[in-house]
Amino acid sequence: MLRSCFAVSVLVVSLGCSGPDQLECVELDPSCAPLYAPTWDNVFANTLRPKCGTGGGACHEGVGARGGLRLDESEVAYQRLTAANKDYVIVGDASCSELIQRVYTSSSSLRMPAGSSLPESERCALAQWVLAGAPGPVDAGVAP
Repeated sequence: MLRSCFAVSVLVVSLGCSGPDQLECVELDPSCAPLYAPTWDNVFANTLRPKCGTGGGACHEGVGARGGLRLDESEVAYQRLTAANKDYVIVGDASCSELIQRVYTSSSSLRMPAGSSLPESERCALAQWVLAGAPGPVDAGVAP
């Protein structure tokens, strides 16, 4: 993904990104209050799996997962989100990570989960997990 976004202190300003169907770096509030402790196990169990990886409207479940991004199994989801050749999660850079851009975007065609917005406290937990270096599952000892 081509980026033309530059970090300025804690705030991020998007330069050169345009159009309603393009993701842009987002401005994050570092003092936000997360819904839960921002660990991988909580991010996966409380947000990714139930809202994106399982159930009737899940887009990221099983072999037919949209974009090849499976969010129904913890270790597989973690490995795919933090893969070095993808921008889903840019470790330490929540503002320009695609996962965070998709939960914060106002574009209904790009927003995840599809059809609804996550509450701010839940988006905050995801962003804080990325900012903390996107540490992996506790039981697997996986690190990005």
